[in-house]
Amino acid sequence: VIMEPSHGPNLGLYRVTDLHVDLIEKYKQSKGLGEKKNKVHATFQVLYELLEKSPYETQAGLLHDLTIMVDLLCLESGLLSVRSSCELFKAFVVRKMGEITSQNTLQRVKQEILSGSQVVLHSLEIAHDKIAINAFPYIADGSTIGIFGESSCVLSVLKYASTRRRNLTVIIIATFTMRAEDATFLELARVLSSHNVNVTIMSEGALISHIHSVSFFLLGADMLSKNGGLVNNIGTKNIAIIAKSYRKPLYVATETVKFSNVYMLTNDDIPKTGSRARYSIGNESRLVLTRMGIVFDDSTHDLTEPENISLIFTDEGVHTPESMAGSIVRALYS
Repeated sequence: VIMEPSHGPNLGLYRVTDLHVDLIEKYKQSKGLGEKKNKVHATFQVLYELLEKSPYETQAGLLHDLTIMVDLLCLESGLLSVRSSCELFKAFVVRKMGEITSQNTLQRVKQEILSGSQVVLHSLEIAHDKIAINAFPYIADGSTIGIFGESSCVLSVLKYASTRRRNLTVIIIATFTMRAEDATFLELARVLSSHNVNVTIMSEGALISHIHSVSFFLLGADMLSKNGGLVNNIGTKNIAIIAKSYRKPLYVATETVKFSNVYMLTNDDIPKTGSRARYSIGNESRLVLTRMGIVFDDSTHDLTEPENISLIFTDEGVHTPESMAGSIVRALYS
């Protein structure tokens, strides 16, 4: 912790205060996959509380405090969904601060932001329910649905559909990074099976041999780029290309808070998170191989181009990548 000088805050200093530490601890205790109050909800809760409790009484000071909180949340989570949520929240605050005048003071603007917090948090809580309702018409009886990666949003869609559609089958596409000890995809299979969904776990290498049995693919998102591209678990682009080659629809289910204002064309444009893919070899063996000049590609995300995406199911409706990249992103960030 860097002490604040007696004459006022020095905005050149990167001050992590007790407030920041307390809020990060609160974030770490938030619920995870499949819960109503997920990491995105927890992110917004923390940012609202930061605005409420920040000691700064100037626009520059408050934005400085908010920037530190955003950086800490991104570092702690390592999640692109948290990064895009923080990006959206900060853009909203900056836009509201543009309304400050001699009559409409910073305190008034701050109170206006905080007065809407419960509405925003509630909308985040029910986002998955709204997405499930919006996606439902695209799921027919007897559908075989390919899913890939961890997505509480996709799980919500499938659970909702399972109570209203008959004889659904889900193919969980597993990769080498999904180690048995993580058990995430095994838990996903258990939950779906308990909702009377037929479940098959399949390696991604076997997918193309069974592609004709797939009705469509339903994927979540870690982030959506400004131009409508999908950033998700590494391997998503492979599935998207296969889906397009065999004329299988590829749908994305995600909250609008994951829409980013970053324009992405290649994987190099994806924001860095610090997370790395894990290989099932010991550290000692990896060190030996590295010394031999062998390189490990430890990317965790890839970018799927908008032309490979059929539709995007959101809490604000159903969109094509083009309409999302146009009206929705403009409405969120302008």
